[in-house]
Amino acid sequence: SLEGLLDNQIYIASYQILNLYFILWLWSKTKERNGRILILLAAAADLIGFFLAQSRGAFIGLLIGLVIFLAVRGLLMRDRRARLVTIAGLIALFAGYGLLFAARNVPLIAASPFHRLVSFDAGGTTTRFIAWKIAWQGFLDKPIFGWGLDNFHILFNERYNPQSMRFSLSETWFDRSHNTVLDVLSMTGIVGTITFFAIFITLAIVLVGAYRQRRLDAHALAILLALPVAYFVQNLFVFDHPAAFSMSFLMYAFVIGITRVEFQEGQTEEGTAPLGKSRPFSTGLAFGLVCISLFVVWRGSILPFRASQAAIQANNYFSANLVAEAHVFAIQASERPTVYLDEQTFLLVRNLVSLVSNGSITSYPKSKELINLTKTLLAEEIARHPKNAYTIYLAARFYQETARLYPEDIAKTDALYRQAIALSTKRQQFWYSLADFYQRSGRVSQSLQIQKDLLTFDPEQGQPHWVYGVTLAYQQNQKKEGAEHMRKAVTMPYPYYFTDPREVLQLVDAYQTLQDKEGLKTIPKQLTPPARPDPSVLPVYLEIARRLESEGLLETKQQVLDFATKHISPTAQSTYDQGIIGETIKRTATETKLTTPTPVASTSGSGLLRTGSGPRR
Repeated sequence: SLEGLLDNQIYIASYQILNLYFILWLWSKTKERNGRILILLAAAADLIGFFLAQSRGAFIGLLIGLVIFLAVRGLLMRDRRARLVTIAGLIALFAGYGLLFAARNVPLIAASPFHRLVSFDAGGTTTRFIAWKIAWQGFLDKPIFGWGLDNFHILFNERYNPQSMRFSLSETWFDRSHNTVLDVLSMTGIVGTITFFAIFITLAIVLVGAYRQRRLDAHALAILLALPVAYFVQNLFVFDHPAAFSMSFLMYAFVIGITRVEFQEGQTEEGTAPLGKSRPFSTGLAFGLVCISLFVVWRGSILPFRASQAAIQANNYFSANLVAEAHVFAIQASERPTVYLDEQTFLLVRNLVSLVSNGSITSYPKSKELINLTKTLLAEEIARHPKNAYTIYLAARFYQETARLYPEDIAKTDALYRQAIALSTKRQQFWYSLADFYQRSGRVSQSLQIQKDLLTFDPEQGQPHWVYGVTLAYQQNQKKEGAEHMRKAVTMPYPYYFTDPREVLQLVDAYQTLQDKEGLKTIPKQLTPPARPDPSVLPVYLEIARRLESEGLLETKQQVLDFATKHISPTAQSTYDQGIIGETIKRTATETKLTTPTPVASTSGSGLLRTGSGPRR
């Protein structure tokens, strides 16, 4: 897929939709051969970018826009041949997509950029439906003025549906409903929605009026009616963004311009007057406007840019473990005005959580000042947005780590977690993190109760059974009961999927505890190829193989060794055959009994997921 400088496939696709229709309009106005060749090349480049973006919502928008274009053109064209060509185009359009959909499982199509346009994965589709339902419920709650601009995240968190976790942690954070109409409806209510639709209705009225007055031909009318429709339809699957805004405002200006009498070949209704009316130039007014513009650019763009630049520099130094240098840039970023304080705070918290959790912060002489800077920024951001559950959760995670150094932060951690949960009562990530905090601070019974309660949030999900089972088996020494939950975790309608082979070894342990050989035979199916080979985990795979061999499952053992040889290390088979296991394997098996009760409440900075990661395609 393609992201380009716009940083997201959907941005690329929606940008190209608007380009395509402008290209189509230029084609009708260009008669020279060389000009048309250039237009065809531009259209080809545009279509390549569009299809590589693989955005289904944009594709549907483009398709419906083309239907409108062909239908309007066919109805208005007086030439019978032109009408037949238009009808044939409509038939070809539907037939082409039908054939593409029918052949979606053919290897050639499945491996091409077209595949996403004819396949609809359950995860992305279901979570989007969940967000749409929440948006509608939010509108019913506040139908007149809505929840306020940019406040969908507050609504989403308040009405969070635990079923979102079925499709990964990244699918649980929405700051837009991924439907512009529902966004407008939920955030601005009836008042804003009427205004929103008025834009498109006005465009249609202006265009039809210009056509009736013969200032537009049928081809131009068809294009300019189809373009807003395509833009509107693709926005039913995503939200507006700067790339689309720049093109949509150009579209509005273009429609206003082309439908005005003054723009028709330099003529007014009288037929001879020049374009517009001349007015005397005011040097003072121009100078004043320039000064105001420069101030707005300085305050609204340059200073925030410099703040972001310093925050990124700090992040880079943190990544290189140069804490002193990072601290200098973090201070600079905090002193510069910016509307992106949330981004700055997120980066700083993520880095500080890692430094505190691994203990390296203690070797930095100014650690207290750096920690206090982070606390100050968190307090400022929470004061700015007291209903932003994610920022409060970030603060809780940060205070949980600093409590290792400052015991007085324990009470603050508890309060922050409770504050975040109050804003999103069914969000599993918050509860898992609170359970982890209770476990680490000695409140074991409270941690266990939370994990048990989480089983009821979504009865069809395997993850809470895995978390609870691991805690029972390895921390409470309730081996059999824990093993039952761990087995249940992989047999639920939405099972728990493993990304760490040590967890698969825990599952082997559970099956052995339950004497479940049939379960052990499924172990190879639980192995996931890593993004990159990591030979350090090879002993884990060898131990899994050894356990399977001890149960007499030689074929299953070989499947595990073949997997390890292919994805982990080419020496896996030979290492096992030579018997180089011994104490290394025993130690690995012991270390595998993880103490962290939840896979989503990571104690490292990398476990903090950023919200608002852009629209899903």
